[in-house]
Amino acid sequence: METGALKPSMVTAPLLKSTSQLKSVETYHEALREVLSGDIVGFNVKNMSVKDTYCGNLVGDSKNDLSMEAGQISTGYAPMLNCHMPHIACKFAELMEKTDHHSGKKVEDKPEFFKLGDAAIVDMVLCAESFSNHPPLGPFVVDDMRQIVAVDIIKAVDIRVAGACKATKSAQKAQKSK
Repeated sequence: METGALKPSMVTAPLLKSTSQLKSVETYHEALREVLSGDIVGFNVKNMSVKDTYCGNLVGDSKNDLSMEAGQISTGYAPMLNCHMPHIACKFAELMEKTDHHSGKKVEDKPEFFKLGDAAIVDMVLCAESFSNHPPLGPFVVDDMRQIVAVDIIKAVDIRVAGACKATKSAQKAQKSK
């Protein structure tokens, strides 16, 4: 849960296309009466199959502050990235490939843009850790003007780019003393 709360029997809008009712909310197969921001949960939605969903879907209370459609995302897009606790400014440097959201197979190389429902691999400029090296720090949420537009994990980090940052005077002094 990124923000807000979910309860069983709440009417939600799971795909920004329709509303449905939550059958259950659970964590590690244990039913819960309510989940809040920060909880890691799963949930079941009436009249919706797993095949109808994909990573990055948003679910919100249909009666309170429903998420908005983001339009399309292009190279140069500069949202905030919520990675574990920090809020990091980032930039989409290159749209690498569009993928099938169920199989993960490549659909298109270097697309011009992404839109609602697309899954993608993107080269972003930011300071972060990969999911495989640090699982608690790898998941992220892309936030644009306080609206969540994407959710996924950091698959890889290019260390060469990370070392190119400007060092503070105290860091330079510490390096010289070694």
